[in-house]
Amino acid sequence: QSTESSSFVSDKRSLYHQTTPLHLASSNGHRDLAALLLEHNADINATDDDQTTPLHWASSNGHRDLAALLLEHNADVNATDDDQRTPLHLASLNSHRDFAALMLEHNADINATDDDQRTPLHWASSKGHRDVAALLLEYKANVHAKDYFQRTPLHLAYSEGHRHLAALLLEHKANLEAKDYFQRTPLHLASSNGHRDVDLFFLLFL
Repeated sequence: QSTESSSFVSDKRSLYHQTTPLHLASSNGHRDLAALLLEHNADINATDDDQTTPLHWASSNGHRDLAALLLEHNADVNATDDDQRTPLHLASLNSHRDFAALMLEHNADINATDDDQRTPLHWASSKGHRDVAALLLEYKANVHAKDYFQRTPLHLAYSEGHRHLAALLLEHKANLEAKDYFQRTPLHLASSNGHRDVDLFFLLFL
């Protein structure tokens, strides 16, 4: 079979979402199939309708071994989708610690910002994924980064009532008095959302 015809098959797009076979293999964790597609010159950084690459899909679903294969074939670790999110954003959002570690080992931009100006640490903090946040902080993520509304990761942790995540951020010198666009501190957000246990915890650090 010619290289041209092999490439046509491996990159033939679905009518739905403009996905390639490599997108689907990556999404479902089919490493052997992905390897075969790459042998036949599949476009490793192909994008679908949402500008997501196969590595984004592997990241969303936590398929570390498949992601390692993609990275071995020079997948773009900092590719951004329509929301300007990288694979590391998605790993942090979905609590895939091992995947996030793999991205960081391949020099993922730890402080990359998405359309909301949120970093991976913002998303891990918002969702309460302490193990992912700890990993990001180990790699020197910016604990003071601010999103579109000038909220730090600590604002988001307190807003959602993630006390143990907040404790981790405070251990890494997060600013208790940081104010968002509306001049609210993390304590304001915890109080307005009814997280009394977080309110009391906060006072221990005053």
